[in-house]
Amino acid sequence: MRLDDLRPSDNVEDRRGEDGGGGGFGPRMVFGGGGLGLVAVVLLSLFFGVDPSQLLNGGGPGPEPRMRQEQAGPRADDADYQFARRIIGSAEDVWSPLLRDRGVRFAPATFTAYDYATPTGCGTGQSSAGPFYCPSDAHI
Repeated sequence: MRLDDLRPSDNVEDRRGEDGGGGGFGPRMVFGGGGLGLVAVVLLSLFFGVDPSQLLNGGGPGPEPRMRQEQAGPRADDADYQFARRIIGSAEDVWSPLLRDRGVRFAPATFTAYDYATPTGCGTGQSSAGPFYCPSDAHI
């Protein structure tokens, strides 16, 4: 079997080149101030009646991510992105019928590619964390 023969998955969301939106009051800013900064943010948010988890998760969904202007052409990681789509498509093609034959409803997770940070149903996804699954929005 050749990689080129595999079906690329269409169950993808390409956020590469987006800046992640969300503003500057997320975990990086809070934890960058050390433990006292975190304690101060939690105490102040509770005092003012704000849910501290919203602040620590980047303030919710925030503004829509914006495209970076310099990423207009082909990207150096396009081959890696296409490779991932083909491997994911192959896994969908194998597991969907196997699970269906056993009476299991299979809904594949959406593969989301991004560069730096992106909003997820589990808070802000950081590229430094590596791949992760978020059950709230069923994205990998």
